[in-house]
Amino acid sequence: MSSIIPIKQIMERLLSTSGQTSNTVLHLSRVLSSAQGIEVSLCTLAYALALLHSQLIRLLERQYERIALSLTTLQTKTSSSLDDTIIPTLAPPQTRLAEICTSVRRSADLIEDFRIFLRLWNLLNIYAGAHELYRKTPRDPLIKFLRWTQVGTDFAFQVLENASYLAMKGILRFKDERKAGRWMAWSCRFWLASVVLEGLRLARVRQLRYKDELMVLSEEGMEMKIDEKAVEVQSREIERQWWRDLWANAAWLPLTLHWSYEDETKSPMGEAMVGACGLVAGAVRFEEIWKETA
Repeated sequence: MSSIIPIKQIMERLLSTSGQTSNTVLHLSRVLSSAQGIEVSLCTLAYALALLHSQLIRLLERQYERIALSLTTLQTKTSSSLDDTIIPTLAPPQTRLAEICTSVRRSADLIEDFRIFLRLWNLLNIYAGAHELYRKTPRDPLIKFLRWTQVGTDFAFQVLENASYLAMKGILRFKDERKAGRWMAWSCRFWLASVVLEGLRLARVRQLRYKDELMVLSEEGMEMKIDEKAVEVQSREIERQWWRDLWANAAWLPLTLHWSYEDETKSPMGEAMVGACGLVAGAVRFEEIWKETA
């Protein structure tokens, strides 16, 4: 009889775990049912893989060092004299770790390529954002200027990225093949400008203590204040959103600097830093969407 009780407890735990897993899968399905959810999820995954790849490469380098050291030691022991010593030149061995590194890197590259492809029609989203901005114009003149300038930089970024991506795929033709790389770098420089503008906007919102975002328009287009209790609740939510936007924007800033180099090897940022920054930015947005689809 005593053995039945633990079995019953185990079954209850298994059923509880199964239910939690099912809820998580269904929640993830809701996240991936929207274009934004797919983009944010892929962004987070791609940079997580980049960070993982950077750490695997470090392990692989240590593995190669150990192999090289063992070969040198073996060669020294088998050589009859120093004059007979032969220094072998071997290609890097294809170890299991090397294969995993290659798979992780190719997975990250594939996801990144797919993300750029999905952004080919992002100009429509930029237009929709501009239309919404025109319909709900910020009250503060500086925020209004920053938002409209962002629309311009986002438009330039998207046009240049689309053109360079299509050129890299051989759909558009340039006499100078290096032009596609230059256009991609310039697109990221406009992206950098947009991130800087977003930082200035966040600073202005903080300076105004969220007043501009705590006002709503009546149907006649006149401003009206919300009651004090509603203002307090909304103010806390706006402040939390402000901090999330700040973290995401701060994480994007070094990335935009990195991608602005035509030759990425000249960037001071390594793969580990790129992966870490991108993972932070993606995780912040993924958390938002996860809560919205709860």
